[in-house]
Amino acid sequence: MHGKTETPDAGKPDVTVVIPALDASSTLAVQLLALARQVDAPPFSVIVVDNGSQDATAAVALSCNSDQLSVSVVHEPNRGINRARNAGIEAASGSTILLCDADDRVGDAWVRELAANVSDHTWAVGCALVVPRPGQPIEPLWRHGQLIRPDCKEPYFDNTLGGSCGFSKAMWRHIGGFNPQLNGPGDEHEFFMRAHGSGYRPVVVDAAVIEYVRPSERHIWLRLQYTKGVHNSIAARAEGGTALRLICRPATVIRLMLRTVLSTPRYIRNSEDRWRWLGRLNMLTGRLVGWIRY
Repeated sequence: MHGKTETPDAGKPDVTVVIPALDASSTLAVQLLALARQVDAPPFSVIVVDNGSQDATAAVALSCNSDQLSVSVVHEPNRGINRARNAGIEAASGSTILLCDADDRVGDAWVRELAANVSDHTWAVGCALVVPRPGQPIEPLWRHGQLIRPDCKEPYFDNTLGGSCGFSKAMWRHIGGFNPQLNGPGDEHEFFMRAHGSGYRPVVVDAAVIEYVRPSERHIWLRLQYTKGVHNSIAARAEGGTALRLICRPATVIRLMLRTVLSTPRYIRNSEDRWRWLGRLNMLTGRLVGWIRY
């Protein structure tokens, strides 16, 4: 979990924002400018983890270093978002870690609200406001301006947003960091399921909002659902994947697939319902393939 680090002169605030970034030169500056505009935030620094980019991601990150924002770059050449997260957290000097992504935009109160809800026994879960890509319609299954608010129901099944959350570095060390074998949709959930199993509890922070860009192309969304299903099955075999094992077993998946196919008449007439139906079928197919292959 170590990487080569480039660090401008800066102090050592107690909050560190870690941003995994792969070929993110076209979007990263928007996120960093949003972090520079934080209101009433505690002192914080930013670590951008260049995860083997082939573009100018690292240069863009360092160009945003200013009096308003302390930015450093960690190089993690072994690709994978969880590897990048671990490398950035390992390099962080702060005891409080906040995670966001390179292609979203945090709200003005994001750092303040998340950091205030991290403790020795809790992690902070932010929310997301759905926005379309510039010049493109929003993907049909998500309304522009829809708020994604994770819940904390019991029995607990994690849905923390990996691009909008905060926790202590001590918690990260205690439960063994993010699983580097997981690199796809939902790759963060196994980590937080382990945290929950170790006695930590989530706090949903409504005021910590990011603008979350959803894919507008339907085929991309369908592929993401399939990939999410595959990674459900991979995560089910990991330490924190206990809750996934039942829903990823072939017998369960095949039963759910048959139920989904039999429900076709209910969804065929409406375009939005049709895409929801296809997305669910893709996710279940991914779970079955993931369980068999991995």
